[in-house]
Amino acid sequence: MMKRKQAKWKNEKAITLIALVITMVVLLILAGITINMLFSNGGIFKTAQDAVNAWNEATVNEQESLNSLAEQIQNLVNGQVGGETGGEEPWIPPTTIEEAITQDKIFEETKQIKDDYDNIVTVPKGFKVTDEATTVPEGIVIEDANGNQFVWIPIGIVYKNVEKTESSTIKLGRYTFDRANGTPTMVQAALDGDNLSNLTQTYEDETEIEVTSSIVVGITTTTYYKELITYREGMASSGTDGLNATAKNLKRFVESVKNNGGYYLARYEASYGSGYNNEGSTDAEKYAKAKPLSKISTTKTNASNMQLTPGILWNNILQSNASIVSQNMYANDTTVGVESDLTNSYAWDTAIVFIQSMKAENSNYANENYSATSIANTGETIDKVCNIFDISSNISEWTTEYSTKTEGSENPCTYRGGSYRMANDKAGSRKSYKASMNSSLIGFRVLLYVK
Repeated sequence: MMKRKQAKWKNEKAITLIALVITMVVLLILAGITINMLFSNGGIFKTAQDAVNAWNEATVNEQESLNSLAEQIQNLVNGQVGGETGGEEPWIPPTTIEEAITQDKIFEETKQIKDDYDNIVTVPKGFKVTDEATTVPEGIVIEDANGNQFVWIPIGIVYKNVEKTESSTIKLGRYTFDRANGTPTMVQAALDGDNLSNLTQTYEDETEIEVTSSIVVGITTTTYYKELITYREGMASSGTDGLNATAKNLKRFVESVKNNGGYYLARYEASYGSGYNNEGSTDAEKYAKAKPLSKISTTKTNASNMQLTPGILWNNILQSNASIVSQNMYANDTTVGVESDLTNSYAWDTAIVFIQSMKAENSNYANENYSATSIANTGETIDKVCNIFDISSNISEWTTEYSTKTEGSENPCTYRGGSYRMANDKAGSRKSYKASMNSSLIGFRVLLYVK
């Protein structure tokens, strides 16, 4: 009995040892598997570490991207995008003429600034202020990116000193000028409060014209001049019953002057720029893309068969074609804040009133004529007033004004200003010519008004 109990105990002991061994083996296997899962290249710890590293790297990359984006935004704000060295300094809109001159930068937007006497000047987008003058009475000059220059003609009260004890009031209108002393008389106002007529009406200006010739001397005739709203009916090719060009939009010009306190007149008589199509079969085709310059001309001629080369003083042009190219100057140009046109009678007359009002020595400028023996390049004559050249000299200039003169033949196209060969052509005088005729004595000048 005792032996059977001992044998049974031995068997149970043996089974227990075997189970223990098996358990240990299983545990070792499991431990190996666990260790492999935890520490191998694809194990949990390695995977977790890789995830941590990836998270940290993503965080760093995200921060770098945010920093880069912030820098780009700052560059955009400062106007510095695109340059290897960080680009130009940001444009800070000036508040005075002197600041604008110091900056010497093209205006990125239309801005009203003040001169040394507290006069307001509206500088249009796409132009900068030159150092020709710091006050309105001197003649503020602006310049586009291509070097074309224009002079500010103010409307309203213009102060002539810092103390504001001297001033003149300039009104936009059509004027006649006394043939002895140049005193202006307004015959048609343009703005409310100045006896404005409806802008859809036709304006008349009765002017005495002296007739001088080898046959008749000293006789005066009366010619009526009008600023038409639309083209006059007729045939432009006949010369005796021809069309004359009108202002692009007279009402818009007047509204711009009212809203912006003035307009700009080309500093120089026009010279040829670009775009003339010599292959065109009609004037409309030839001049459709032609553009003028307002710069010192590089050459000039009084030949009727002149060749249009860049920089040549642009005379020998029909009034209708002068109108087309004047309007072309900034047509469809979104980089500038102006419209261009051939000078109208309001702009011409008011410019003379401005010139005469600014300095005592110019008080009779309407009757000036700096005649010469030959044609000159723009800016070469002594005729410079308020920084504008050759109003009373060199060549006369087409305007959009219409003339009723019919002595002998119809002469609907009006030209203004002095001429190098015609002593009777004064700064303020009005003369007329056929629509189908051009002359070496007649050119044109561009008008700008702010959009």
